[in-house]
Amino acid sequence: MLTEKDIFDFVFFPQNLSEEKQDRILKSSNFDGLIDFYSNLKSEINKQISESVREKLLEKINLYKVQKFFRLKLVEEPKTRKNSEFLVLAAASSPEEPNIIAQSFIDEPNHLLVRVIKSKDITRIYTFSTEDKALKNIKIKILPSGKEFFMPDNSFPLEIKENLLISEVQIELD
Repeated sequence: MLTEKDIFDFVFFPQNLSEEKQDRILKSSNFDGLIDFYSNLKSEINKQISESVREKLLEKINLYKVQKFFRLKLVEEPKTRKNSEFLVLAAASSPEEPNIIAQSFIDEPNHLLVRVIKSKDITRIYTFSTEDKALKNIKIKILPSGKEFFMPDNSFPLEIKENLLISEVQIELD
């Protein structure tokens, strides 16, 4: 089974992914939307910073300390196209809510990414570092509810068995 982390690693750190998983991802068109999303994110992260911005940062660098608190904002994702391989029936049926809802949250300097995958019964929260760092002792605060959760590390998603409205995510690292 392929996970959200597998798709993330496929784009950012393919060396961390087995050849079998890489082949499965490449052979399936189901992951094209996610691959495009992560590829665009990676290209934005890798853009060069202008010399004037670098100089301003160097002037202020002594004002900064190691950041342990991150505020992640919702990223608007383009709507994915429906696959034409699926049969679409024209009979009138009651409108249903989507079975799975995915949201992405990223901090301003693009060091952390959170993917929230909501299904009917469970919400899974994946945390990723774009610098291929293992995250430890993660405190996650969901806004607007203010509920807080703890993850010992980011090797597995946080699973929440309630439906929460999520407009922003705050992460504090120990």
